[in-house]
Formats: sequence, C-alpha cells, structure tokens
Amino acid sequence: MSNNVLIENKKGYKKTKLGWIPEDWDVFKLGDFFTLTSGVTKPYDLHELQGCNDNPVFGGNGIIGYSKKALLNQKVLIIGRVGEKCGCVHYLKTPCWVTDNALYTNNIKKNFNYEYMYYLLQKINLNRYRNKGGQPLVSQKPIYCTIMAMPKINEQEKIAEILSAWDDGIETLKKLIQRNEIRYKSILQKKLVGNNRLKNCLIEITEKNSKNLVKNVLSVTNSRGFINQDEQFERNVASKNLKIYKIIKQHQFAYNPSRINVGSIALLTNFDFGIVSPIYVVFITDETKLLSTYLKHYFKAPNFFKQMKTYTQGGVRENLSFKALQMMKLKIPSIDEQIKITKLLDMLEQEIQILNSKLEKLKEQKKGLMQKLLTGQIRVRL
Repeated sequence: MSNNVLIENKKGYKKTKLGWIPEDWDVFKLGDFFTLTSGVTKPYDLHELQGCNDNPVFGGNGIIGYSKKALLNQKVLIIGRVGEKCGCVHYLKTPCWVTDNALYTNNIKKNFNYEYMYYLLQKINLNRYRNKGGQPLVSQKPIYCTIMAMPKINEQEKIAEILSAWDDGIETLKKLIQRNEIRYKSILQKKLVGNNRLKNCLIEITEKNSKNLVKNVLSVTNSRGFINQDEQFERNVASKNLKIYKIIKQHQFAYNPSRINVGSIALLTNFDFGIVSPIYVVFITDETKLLSTYLKHYFKAPNFFKQMKTYTQGGVRENLSFKALQMMKLKIPSIDEQIKITKLLDMLEQEIQILNSKLEKLKEQKKGLMQKLLTGQIRVRL
C-alpha cells in the first residue's frame, strides 16, 4: 500500500499532482527557488591535506582537496555536475571553492531554509537525471523542472533541525569508529612488526576436489571475507569442471594471488568447508609456532601492505606467490603472548563491527524519517 493511500482523504490533506499533501503545503518547481551556476577552474594551490585556514574545493564527486583561496563566502548548496557521483549534494555555511565540474545555488528567487533544501535534494536523488551515455553528467534543466511539495518556512526549519540532529548522531558514531580503527591499526603496527619470516610457519594446501563431492564455491572479498561465489557475481562464473577446484576447510587461509593488493585474503571461519578457484593459494599455519587467529590480523596491518609491494610481481595486476608470502616478516612472540594480543585485537575488531552495524541502522532510520517528514506524512509540532 502506497503512503499516499494511507493519508488519502485524511483531514488536513489535499490532493495535488504529486498526490496527497498537507493543506498548508504548496507545490513548486526547484527552478522557482534558485538558479544554478557552474564553478570555475581549480585554484592553483589545490592540495590534499587540510590546514587550519584552508577551504574545501568541490568537484563533481565531492571534495577534491583544499585551498587557501575561496570562491564563495556565503551559505550555498553545491551539486556535483560531472562524474560518477554527479547529483551529490553538499551544504556549506563556510568559505569554499567550487570547480567547473560542480554547480552551486545562485540568484535566490524565493525564500527557503538551506538545510531543509539540502535534505530535500538528497531525497530527490538528482543522480537519476544523469545523461544516458558518455561521461556521467547532470544539467540544470531537469533539476529546475523537478516538482516537489514545500511547507512554510517555519516548518522547513523544524524539519531541518530534526534531521540535522540525526546527522549529528551519525557523525558522532563515524568519529568513534574512526578512533577505534586508528587504535586497532596502531596496535597492529606496534605489536606485529618484527623480523621473523613466515617461511617456517606456513604450509600450502593443494587438495583438489577430484571426486567432485564439494559443490559450495567460495570467493574471498576484502571486506566480508569468505562468501558464496553467487553473492559476489550476478551469474555463475565457476568452471563446469569443479574437480580442478581446491578444497578449503575451516581455519585455513586462502587468497587470490592477483587480488592480494586489495586485501582479498581471509581465514575461513563462517563455513565448515568449500572449494575455491584453482588459481587461489590455500594454506595453514603451524599452530605450534604461529596461531592462525594471530596471523589473520597481520593481513590487515599497514606493514603487510608495505612489504607486499616488495614481493609482488607482474604488470597490470600485481601477483603474490606463496613463496613470496613466506618471505614476509612479522613479530612472532610466544604462543601465550600471541593469545593475549589476539584477544585485544579481536575485542577491538568486534567493537568496530558492532558500531558499523549501528551506523547502518541509524542511516536506514534517518532515511525512513526523511521520507515521512519531507512528504508531510508526519507533521512536526511548531
């Protein structure tokens, strides 16, 4: 059942070309409120690191750097014009620079609350107006023609205040996650950096699915670890001959040698067993010397990726052989010390996962709230 059906004929609502909206709201085009102007060429002092007096520089996909110069010094809405994220919206109250790959609000024709308009443009999703071919681009005309229902300015302000509070909560959670991630990486760097080679601690597994008994084809991702291959690809990309695939069992590692540079290496914990592509490397640790749970954290350490650049080889796609992996170095303390370090890292990692889960729920809740507030399904008390 649509939301409009739920409020149809409800007291205090009227029917419009947009459907049922509150009686005291009106229907407008975005072009009734402002015109959009393209920015200018990038400032000559554009740089990546933000300084205390530097201003953000916006391109088609968002902030591309910082500059001591400012093109604008007033409240403004910025819309990405060119690029994969064209249509993305930003609201600025501080000085900034806008390049010619973005648009900004100019020539204000009708009074509106900037923050409310920012949330409204997010809900509209201007990226849907991008051109169909060539370089992704959004032009002014379809934006101007977009029709929406608008409340009076005092209700705009109240709605913006509510949604802004949700954004503050989301931002606070993001900062907490960032702090925990920094602490996690710091411990990785302090505790796991050493001069012990992995050579005597790793054992390669080459067991094939020769009897074709295992059908569960797995892939390794850099964010989720092991997943069923059909979750990663829209179609079946596995070979018809699964007999040549390698069997992997719980507590064994696997990685794609040509995707190791993006972190696609994981310890199997969420499946009892499965099979992986024959190009994968499968191995275990000698648990009397090196715990697999300790090693899994090393594969997330900055030092691992730094060393990997020395040992990978190849052209377009860098390749890390098992022999090269064995040459890498890390700190291998006593088993008791490995257990202590692993417990600490596991605790931090779990906390980060919980916070990320909360963040996603908070974003979904805000999305649902936006839908109801910006359509008048839920009215705010003024």
